[in-house]
Amino acid sequence: MRAAKAVAVALVLGPPALAAAVVREPDCAGLDAFDGSVLLHRDLQVLKASDDLPLAPDAAFTALAVRAVQTAGQHLQTFESKLEGQRREFHALREYLQKVQSKFGQHGSLFSDMQGLVPTGALDEADKSTGKKLLGMLKDDAFSQALHRSVHELDHALDSYSQRTDKHLSSLLLTSANTSEAELPRLINKFFAAQQHVIATVVERVQAALEKALEALPSEYAYVPVVAGPLLKQLSNYTNEQVARSVQQVADSNGTTFCEGMDAMLIDQVIPMLNETMLAMPTVELFAQSSVPAAASVMEVFVKELEDVSKTQLTPLRSKVRGWVDQACALMLAAAPTS
Repeated sequence: MRAAKAVAVALVLGPPALAAAVVREPDCAGLDAFDGSVLLHRDLQVLKASDDLPLAPDAAFTALAVRAVQTAGQHLQTFESKLEGQRREFHALREYLQKVQSKFGQHGSLFSDMQGLVPTGALDEADKSTGKKLLGMLKDDAFSQALHRSVHELDHALDSYSQRTDKHLSSLLLTSANTSEAELPRLINKFFAAQQHVIATVVERVQAALEKALEALPSEYAYVPVVAGPLLKQLSNYTNEQVARSVQQVADSNGTTFCEGMDAMLIDQVIPMLNETMLAMPTVELFAQSSVPAAASVMEVFVKELEDVSKTQLTPLRSKVRGWVDQACALMLAAAPTS
C-alpha cells in the first residue's frame, strides 16, 4: 500500500516525489521469492524525500531491475548447488549398481542369497549406506502414502485377476460343452488371449501405482526416479513380452504346451517367488529399525500390508490356479489331436 501511494503521489507531484521510492536490499529466503509482486512489496520501500538523494524515474526502475537480477542470480546459485548434490547422489547410486552387478551371486555378497526377489546375503558398507539412503525416502509423508496406495492397488489387481480368470474359465467350459470338437482350439486360444490381457492389466496397474510413488518423492531424491523409472518399465515390458510369447506357444500347440510344463512353472515357481518376496520384507524392516529409526514405523505398516496381501491373495491364489489348470488342461488334452 505504501508503494502504491508513493507512485500515486509521483504522478501528481512529478519526479521529486517519485524519487522518494528507493530500492533496498532484498530479503528473500526461498525460490518462490523471485516474484514480481513480492519484489515490489518487499524491495520497493517508500521513504520521505529528505531521507535519500532523489533518483530520476528511469534510475529508480533500473535499480529495481539490477536488484531483481541479483536476486535471480542468488536463486540460480542455490538451485545449481542442489543439482550438484543430486548429481553426486546419482553417480553414487550408479556406482553402487555397477558394484552389485559385478558381484551378483558371489559368495559373501548381499545378492549371494535371495528370498524371492529380496537379497538376504551379507551386507558390506556400500550396501548399508545405500540402504539407509533409500529407506530415508519413507520419512517423506507424500512418498510413504503413495507407497501404501501402491500396495492397495496390488491387492485390488490380484483380486481382479482371480475374479476375471474364474469368469473366463467358466465361460470356456460352458461354451465348449455346447460346441463341436473342431471349434475347441479356437475357444482355447480365445481364453488364453483373454488371460494375456488380464495379466497385462495387473502389470499396468502396479506399474502405474509405483510410478506415482516415485513422482511423489521430494526434490532431494530426484535422482531415484531417473534410475528406478526405466528399470520399472523394463521389468513391466519384459513380463508382458514373456506372457505374450507363452500365449503364442500355447496357441500354436492348442494348449498342450501349457499343460506340459507351463502350468507347473506357474504353480511351483512364479506364485511362490512372489509370495516369498513379500514374506522376506521383515528382514528389511529389521534393517530399518537398526539403521533408520525415523522410518521404522512406516516400514512396519508397509510390511504388515504386504503380509496381508500374501495371506489374502497369493496363498489362496496358488490353490485356485491349481484348480484352474486341472479344469483347463482336461479340456485342452481332450481337444488335442491324436496321432
